[in-house]
Amino acid sequence: MPASGRSSPGWAEGGPVRVRLTPTLVLLGVSLGAAGSFILWGLLSRDAEQVPLLVSGLLVMAVVLGIVAAVAARGTWRAARAGYAGRAFALAVVGGSVAVTACVALAGASVLALIWVS
Repeated sequence: MPASGRSSPGWAEGGPVRVRLTPTLVLLGVSLGAAGSFILWGLLSRDAEQVPLLVSGLLVMAVVLGIVAAVAARGTWRAARAGYAGRAFALAVVGGSVAVTACVALAGASVLALIWVS
């Protein structure tokens, strides 16, 4: 039996990684896929509506990635309080990367919107 008193080791102790398929996770995944396909559609279309398509796709992508980063921050906090240092570190790295990506998407949407207005 592991030192934590549980019958099976957790993720931080080398146990299996279990991801629960929650409605929130499904909704975030669908939103991320929809935003990605919308950005791809905006990149492939060559008409007057290309820039607004890209701006709206990047904006939705930034919002969804911001939510994912907030969920990762909450998971980092909970894992650290429970004593799972490995899990907390992995969630912090993933959450930070997602937050930087959200900022890049928001900056891209802002720049494209400024280009479209001018």
